[in-house]
Amino acid sequence: MQKGNTEGARIHAEAAIRNQNQSLQYLKLEGRLESVAAKLLEKQKMDMVTGEMKSVTKMLGVALEKTNIEQITKTMDLFERQMEDLDIQSGVMGQAMDSSAGSTMPVDQVNELMGRVADEYNLGVVDALTGRLVPSQAVSTAPASAEEDELQARLNKLTK
Repeated sequence: MQKGNTEGARIHAEAAIRNQNQSLQYLKLEGRLESVAAKLLEKQKMDMVTGEMKSVTKMLGVALEKTNIEQITKTMDLFERQMEDLDIQSGVMGQAMDSSAGSTMPVDQVNELMGRVADEYNLGVVDALTGRLVPSQAVSTAPASAEEDELQARLNKLTK
């Protein structure tokens, strides 16, 4: 534009906008692919557990025919452990799918990252509620809610 080539500048601007839109579409596609991958992994684990349950059921049938109480007890213990593993896997996979979809992105971490980038480039951050430019040092991170802490504690207990 400095050289008076407005048409060339317009073409470059259109290309930049097109590239930016394409980049955003790729990011959306990436999120969808991560979600599908998590669902496929969950299905694979469910298939594995289903196969194990079939095996245990057959063993239980044999044990019931022979009425071997010791064998029944061992089989029931194995089944119970597998059911606990299934519950843990289902919980972890549910959280993985939620996080891959971006629905549980911690707001405080996002705000902190945006603040660091704004500090690095001497920029301000636009307040989402007012639409005004706020100096990057004024961006605060919200404390984690008690519910999130409780859920994290439950997850930690399940994965141990």
